Amino acid sequence: PMAIDRSTVIVFRPRTDGIVRLHSASADQHVEFAIDRTVAKEGPAWALYPKGVAEILRQKKLINHGMDALVDSDVPIGGGLSSSASFEVATALALLAANNAEMNRVDLALACQWAEHHYPGMPCGIMDQFISALGQKGHALLLDCRDRSTRHVPLDDPNLRVVISNTNVKQQG
Repeated sequence: PMAIDRSTVIVFRPRTDGIVRLHSASADQHVEFAIDRTVAKEGPAWALYPKGVAEILRQKKLINHGMDALVDSDVPIGGGLSSSASFEVATALALLAANNAEMNRVDLALACQWAEHHYPGMPCGIMDQFISALGQKGHALLLDCRDRSTRHVPLDDPNLRVVISNTNVKQQG
């Protein structure tokens, strides 16, 4: 995988209680849920991704304060460019920042994979979450899925061209 020029952005303000209020600009929908107990697997499909992330961070005792947040993304949904992983990683980073907590990027990627498996129910691998959590501009990420080791590979050869194409074919799942 490699970093691309697309992003998911979350602007937020921390709360002093355990409520997460999240508005999706692309879906033009709002969800609210509590993180002081198991996060319910309900609501619109897009909201299951941040809910799963909140749940795994709650289980790891990394968060106890919520946030008011607005999310927007220019990563094509269902285009094979890791839109769900981008959303999960952005959510995790915002929740961690709202709680003055930290997590190394490999553990963060694995937590986001857990969220995708257990909330929307997508049995994905680790590649999408790893590139979303560890990607660097101008580099590919050499990822060994057996031991989760990574190495950033510079893409600085002026003769190299990478073409990314959105076929508009939606994933089945």
